[in-house]
Amino acid sequence: MRPLSSFQAALLGSPSGYSTHPRVWVRDAGGEWRGLHTLLGFDWVLGVRVNDKVDAPVAEAEVSLLRSGAAGARLSLSPLVVQSLANTTNAGAFAPLLVEGAYFRVELGIAPLSTAPKEEDYFEVFRGRIDEVDAGPDELRIVGRDLGGLLQDTFIEVEREYGNDTVGVAVQSIIQALLDDNGLATFALFTPVDPMSQRGRYVQQVEPVLDAARTLAQRIGWDCRMRWQPAASAYALTLSAPDRLQVEEDWAYGPDEYGNLDAVTRQLADIRTDVEVVYRDKFDLDASGTPKRKTVTASNPTARAQVGRRWMQVANDDLDNIDTKAEAQRLADAAIADLSVSPLTVTMTVDPHPGLELADLVLVLPDGIRLDTAQRLAVQELEHQCATDGTARMKLVLRGQPSTSLREWLERDSRPGIAPSAAFTGPAAPQEVRATPTVNGCVVTWTPATTGPAWDEYEVHASRTPGFQPSEATFQGRASATRFPLPDLRPGATYYCRVVGRDVSGNLGAPSAEVSVTTAYVTPATLQPSVAFGESPPNPDFEAHSFEELPPDAWTMGVGLWGAHAQVTTDAYTGARAVRLVANGTRLDSQAMIARPGDRYSVDALARASQTGTAFSIQLVWYGGAFNVLGTVSTTKVLPTSGWERMTGFHNAPAGTRYVQVRLLTQATQGAPWVYVDSVRLERIGSLVEPWAAIRTGQISDLENGWLAWDATNWPLGYYRNSDNEVSARGLIRPGTVGYVNAYRFPVGYRASSNRILALPTSHGFAMGQLNVDGGLQVFSLPTGAAWVSLDAVRFRAEG
Repeated sequence: MRPLSSFQAALLGSPSGYSTHPRVWVRDAGGEWRGLHTLLGFDWVLGVRVNDKVDAPVAEAEVSLLRSGAAGARLSLSPLVVQSLANTTNAGAFAPLLVEGAYFRVELGIAPLSTAPKEEDYFEVFRGRIDEVDAGPDELRIVGRDLGGLLQDTFIEVEREYGNDTVGVAVQSIIQALLDDNGLATFALFTPVDPMSQRGRYVQQVEPVLDAARTLAQRIGWDCRMRWQPAASAYALTLSAPDRLQVEEDWAYGPDEYGNLDAVTRQLADIRTDVEVVYRDKFDLDASGTPKRKTVTASNPTARAQVGRRWMQVANDDLDNIDTKAEAQRLADAAIADLSVSPLTVTMTVDPHPGLELADLVLVLPDGIRLDTAQRLAVQELEHQCATDGTARMKLVLRGQPSTSLREWLERDSRPGIAPSAAFTGPAAPQEVRATPTVNGCVVTWTPATTGPAWDEYEVHASRTPGFQPSEATFQGRASATRFPLPDLRPGATYYCRVVGRDVSGNLGAPSAEVSVTTAYVTPATLQPSVAFGESPPNPDFEAHSFEELPPDAWTMGVGLWGAHAQVTTDAYTGARAVRLVANGTRLDSQAMIARPGDRYSVDALARASQTGTAFSIQLVWYGGAFNVLGTVSTTKVLPTSGWERMTGFHNAPAGTRYVQVRLLTQATQGAPWVYVDSVRLERIGSLVEPWAAIRTGQISDLENGWLAWDATNWPLGYYRNSDNEVSARGLIRPGTVGYVNAYRFPVGYRASSNRILALPTSHGFAMGQLNVDGGLQVFSLPTGAAWVSLDAVRFRAEG
């Protein structure tokens, strides 16, 4: 109730009564407030009616006025009379005073009988805008809504996001943002008590601003409307909750004031004894990270004992943002406080009390006829009706405890014909689930169930354990289609997959039947055509380590346990990783590689030990076509403790070899020290070389200046270049011209980068020769009697 002075309180409670005087003010086009009770020297006001009720978002006012004064058209309030002085500015321009959209206010003054109110005893009971002007034959009537009507008429024209899912945004801040974003920043929201309610992110749809603001308030059991604020001496848009625990009345009326009660009714229809609120708990997420749907309840055992169980469910949708148990419980408690109260409704007519407001608590004293006990009831509706002829009355509708709108509560009741109840049954299990293997993964497909609730999305779960139940640990992802790829699984491993449907409300359905799939390895068919397979062990430096619980990629434990007897370490010779093995017979094996019988291989690695006297072996295991072991060869050394020791071995592949495998084997050593190994290499020695190129000696001879072949059959002439780019020559030649003339010229690509002096064997000692950069081979000194010169000593690196 509004604050009253001691004089006003005494006057309103005086047994002798008091008089009520209405007056109306209108703001003209120039912004000046003009009193219709004194306009142009006349009192134009015939009567006022102001109605305010909890079930309506705005208050309404209706004012009856004299249409015309004694001077006829020159004194008329009709907005269509151009010559009226009331519709003319001081400059003589036409500006109707009473026009739609104009602001007006209604005041009620109280005074002792037969006296006029003092200025301080006037109460502003309404302020709003004119919605309708009716210039009747005798009276002129204006009708309008309070300033909340402006918020009703202003639409949110652009959808915007409000709230925040991480920290939340206070509901009062969102309402103020709605006002600011839609051109209503002059409305400063007044919130006397913090509702302690934070909103998550949501998209505000197109609707009137007042509807959006009241919806936010109603979803936490609060109200948002224009209310009088004494501190500002003005009406303000106010976010507040009724004092549902109030026990002391604000005012009292007895039979002397209300005479005969207009109505005393009791009805069961609106009573609810048990309320359930459905919400999403942001602190309890399912496997996919979606808040779980939960319920809280509130009840009034006393009301239930009186009228029986009357249940109601408040099903909040995603836009409600009720996402904590505390918020949901506050909403349930507010609903039960408003709906489980006494079904008694009292309607009375009394003298106007301009200080009474909605949700005030009124004590109704018994009249001994319809009531024999006092009733404390809250104001649900009040209507002032005052005329200048002295007629004044106020209609009060009283019911229960202070509350928000019962109608709006009941509109949220989930029952047939009002609102759908909250479903908690998800879609039926998906059918025909299949899993197709891919490299390091699989693709899961399925068919939606043909019965049950419609699906909105699906959860896909996978596990290495058969017969698993979907959980957060097995959750792989959410799909909005009936196909879902699962990448980054372990290659060559068997996985079990299940699919669970979810409806639009977030309810999970039954999981599908389980299907198994074994993921694929990389094969030649999955690579580019230009990719070839090498002969060195894959991942020789242990840099690829996809799974901590397993050895590095392409390596397996032969003897011992990974993690206990063998580990990855950052104490490496190359790169970021090496391995270390316990010296107690631990063995780490590479993948098998292609090998060819008869080829010679070199195996190379770097190793060191944590204790002197520790021996370590690198083994090559030769396999046949059925992976049968053909033999094992080893390179063994006792390792140092400081610095890395290079270990190199050379071995020939035996007959029948198809594959070769590298094994890293520690020898059992007292104290079981660590052996560190890095940079393991396996290479085939002397890879393919070009064949001998012949030096022609027949009718077409490559020899020059009389030099001939000594014996082309037994000592053939020729040359070749090996894999190290070294050129070698062979054969014997019969002497020709000795000196700085060519005996033979090597072709381009087989020439030295600088001149060389060579000692060449002969049949009688050594001759001296010169190899020039143009490929020419010259013999410039020859022992006496030499019958032949050998080219076997001609060796050089080809660089030209």
